[in-house]
Amino acid sequence: MAGESSQALPATVLITGASRGLGRAMAQQYAAAGWRVIACGRSRTPPIEGNIVPEALDVANPASIPDLARRLNGVAIDVLINNAGIRGDTGGLQTLEPGDFLEVMRINTLAPLLVTRAAAQSCVRQAKNRCQYQQPCRLDRRGHAG
Repeated sequence: MAGESSQALPATVLITGASRGLGRAMAQQYAAAGWRVIACGRSRTPPIEGNIVPEALDVANPASIPDLARRLNGVAIDVLINNAGIRGDTGGLQTLEPGDFLEVMRINTLAPLLVTRAAAQSCVRQAKNRCQYQQPCRLDRRGHAG
């Protein structure tokens, strides 16, 4: 991870789900590498050493995404990591409720698309065409993707 863009300013990464777990660890690593990190989470991200900008974002609330985009108006995002998500019911086929499944799909599939669209619009405003988008794979306790 090189922390410098082609400009004198450090590259900027926006990470959703950065208040704990994998998202927080990625925020720490990017900050340690010299990146400017926009750490998004439902709750304010606990302090992390480095160039961290905590931002409130609840991907389960569709209105939260354009609110974040308005607050970041004009900020160039070099890398977006859509890490926020929910696990949902893991009881298996017999206990799966359609509403629960649709909620998981809405939060884990539609929300990252909306966050990506908002970040891409920021890149367009900045006349950048080198944005990168990543969505980490989540593994359950048995190592299965989910």
